[in-house]
Amino acid sequence: MRIGLLRNLLFCNRWSFRLLSVKHSRAVARPGATVHVTGIVENDGMRLGSAYVRVRIADPYDHSMVVFDSDEGLEYRKKQSLRIIDLPVGATFRFSVPWRIDASVPEGVYYYRVEIWNIPKLFSDRRCWLRYRNHCFDRSPWTPGIEILHQGGATPSMKCPKAFISYSWDSTEHQDWVMELADHLLRNGVDVIVDRRDLSPGEEITEFIERGISESDILLFICSEEYKKKADARLGGVGMETVISTSQFLNARRTKKFIPVTRNNQCRAKDKLPTYLGSTLYVDMDVDDWQGAPLQELLVGIFKETETEEHRTRGSGTTS
Repeated sequence: MRIGLLRNLLFCNRWSFRLLSVKHSRAVARPGATVHVTGIVENDGMRLGSAYVRVRIADPYDHSMVVFDSDEGLEYRKKQSLRIIDLPVGATFRFSVPWRIDASVPEGVYYYRVEIWNIPKLFSDRRCWLRYRNHCFDRSPWTPGIEILHQGGATPSMKCPKAFISYSWDSTEHQDWVMELADHLLRNGVDVIVDRRDLSPGEEITEFIERGISESDILLFICSEEYKKKADARLGGVGMETVISTSQFLNARRTKKFIPVTRNNQCRAKDKLPTYLGSTLYVDMDVDDWQGAPLQELLVGIFKETETEEHRTRGSGTTS
């Protein structure tokens, strides 16, 4: 039996909670974006119980320099959603705490900690504290992993290119890999639009796809075997994106940038891409060291195309 459990049972009348897992939604973000800290809490006490989830994000070297505290930074309604109410013994509760990054947060890597408190911590009425003391059931270690970027890898004189990522939800592992690729692109100065992060609940999917493609400088196609099958058959979201992008590909090929990336694709070299992409040169990331030379190859392609477009735009804007 863990020491924390004995302490909880003693001080909180047989109530106890513990964290089973904690993670964050994105490793890299810019001001204006939202990072979600999520996790699972278990009632490991001896009776039905209630608790309250708190998240703090702080400087990696001085944890007293907090840039976000859900107990203070969230409005009361959102704090109420972090209240665990009458959870049975052995049952679990999943939470998600949003941190919308303010422009005042300096660039850097930040650590986060999740804490599970008893209910009095949620209320500001100090009269209840005379009878019930604030008690922390469990807390995670300070965990690194949230990097805040302002300018990214682009030079001050060059605007960050914007890339729309089209992919299929083959598996959880494949989706996580796409998010990891998006993080690497962001670190290197590329703004990324990807549905898993930028599509809000209730937003019309077709409108999101159309806007994402029209507003982007680069279209990245993550061509797994499943993606190719869906694209060629016009199935699901991939098919929808294919219909839109095929028209752009045929009618505006010289002004719109299309860069295929192969991943989880064991087809023959000539059969790796959807039919409408033809013999477009692709970046092969079906290797363990994709973060090395393949990633650099992709970045060269993105920024080369962006520089070309900037020169083209300047040229069209000059007068004789």
